[in-house]
Amino acid sequence: MSVQWNPKRERFELEVDGKLAIADCIVRPDEWVVTHVEVPNELRGGGVASRLAAGIVEHAREKQGKITPVCSFMVAYFQRHPEARDVLSY
Repeated sequence: MSVQWNPKRERFELEVDGKLAIADCIVRPDEWVVTHVEVPNELRGGGVASRLAAGIVEHAREKQGKITPVCSFMVAYFQRHPEARDVLSY
């Protein structure tokens, strides 16, 4: 399954093996402020959070929007992936 935007819950979701990884956001016009990324314990260490982050970046590109990373994981993701920085809001 691919990363999906859930507008009712204002979060991105990625289902893996029946478990749900999420990225909570504050939504602004053309911007997603990612406040929290959570991956179930059973899925940790398998790159699920990075897949979720990559999907968020792709979504922002498709919608021509920007991302403001607030949670430590998303900040670190952008540090490790300079090719994704085109969607940073700053």
